[in-house]
Amino acid sequence: MARGKSDADSPKCGLCGKKKKLTRTECCGNWICDDEDEYVPFSYERNSCYRNHNHYTLCGYHHNEHHPGDWKDCPECRKAFETEMYVYYGTNEYNFEKLEDPPAYEPTRCAVCGKIIKLGDDGFTQSGNDYWCESCARKKLPDILAERDGPLIEVPAKRAKIGRNDPCPCGSGKKYKRCCLGKQTGTAGVFQDLKQAMQGKEFGSLKEVQAFADWHTGQWNRAPLDDFAGVSPEQMFRLLHFPFSSPHLVAFPPRLSAFPDAPMARLFDVLTKAIGEDGLKATATGNLPLNFVRESALVYFSDEERKLQPGLRSETDFFDLHVVRIVSGLAGFIRKNRGRFVLTARCRKLLSQEGALYPALFRAFVEKYNWAFRDGYPDFRIIQQSFLFSLWLFRRFGDEWRSPAFYEDRFLRAFPTVLSEAESERDYTTPEETVRSCYAWRCLEGFAVFTGILEVNWEKRGILNRSFTLRKTALLDEIVSFHL
Repeated sequence: MARGKSDADSPKCGLCGKKKKLTRTECCGNWICDDEDEYVPFSYERNSCYRNHNHYTLCGYHHNEHHPGDWKDCPECRKAFETEMYVYYGTNEYNFEKLEDPPAYEPTRCAVCGKIIKLGDDGFTQSGNDYWCESCARKKLPDILAERDGPLIEVPAKRAKIGRNDPCPCGSGKKYKRCCLGKQTGTAGVFQDLKQAMQGKEFGSLKEVQAFADWHTGQWNRAPLDDFAGVSPEQMFRLLHFPFSSPHLVAFPPRLSAFPDAPMARLFDVLTKAIGEDGLKATATGNLPLNFVRESALVYFSDEERKLQPGLRSETDFFDLHVVRIVSGLAGFIRKNRGRFVLTARCRKLLSQEGALYPALFRAFVEKYNWAFRDGYPDFRIIQQSFLFSLWLFRRFGDEWRSPAFYEDRFLRAFPTVLSEAESERDYTTPEETVRSCYAWRCLEGFAVFTGILEVNWEKRGILNRSFTLRKTALLDEIVSFHL
């Protein structure tokens, strides 16, 4: 009689040892619990073996980012994280294999008490460049609440709703919509919510107050907000400050199916072909030669578009080409050698790999190029810093043709304090008009349409009279993937 397969030979999860409901990991092919469905969105619990390995290990990140070679010696993985988090992702208990010789690093310490904080495991609060351990954060909470909006447990009396055009109750003399409207979003908003949540509750000690506040703040930080289009404050922090090192939220594949037909891509193709093997002679001012600039314009612009263009007397008059030349240099694809523009070895290597070059060009555009260059608007750094949030908006709402105002509304709803930066910048427009116009020009046209992730349907295309709608392209879904 044939013997059945012994229990010892049955496959089991390499992390927890369970033998039921298994699958293999996509990254390394190991047996693991098929339990991702047990994870509750936005809970951040570590209750799923499959999700833990996929989201919190270098192995999972390496696979999701489509890096070549082995994750243990991958230079791209090394550059993606600060050293402490790199070591954590490579050595934690969610790995099947671990880094054999992880790099050394200085531990992160609480700015108040000096206690070591393990960023991968411990709870902490970050304020600017400072980290606070959970204990010190709780101790400082009463002072923070008092400084921001009165005593800790005092709840203000209910007051009548203030209209947008009413005088602001702060006494500034401005209308409410031009002053304090929207300033209760973000950090101030959570403290106001906390005080309301405390109303009617009895606490036996300050320790109980602090414990409740800590729990409430954590819940708020992990909850999706309508003002953030379904993104939580915790996720928004990562999108703004760690766009290329948050693999559990967003991934940028290093290769596309093909080189895209996008405005920036078309000009880059024209530029690299002109440089070729022999290079392209630079002008005395270090720009591209005028004959090439004019020939490129004939290829790039339609007959209707050429009517709107001024006479081209230098590279800088053809602004799109000027931008592509700058971004190509920032990406490390072109350089000057003895007065000629030449292609770098990195550029030649990626050109030989189908679809591998454009993601690097795109990243240089959002990470290294200054979007405010020569557009005449105030700095408004949040417009470029929030590029990943804009991509999220395009991904979520871009299936239909939308007006620029649709995205402007959602940007202002998420970042209302940007209006304060425009208060005294322009006398002939309101702050809101200035921000809207800048976002439409800098982000929607200058970024999204130029890089090819949105397509545009022009209704009016004058220099001053412009009207159009926007819709996402297939390139958007290729160039970024969200896991929110």
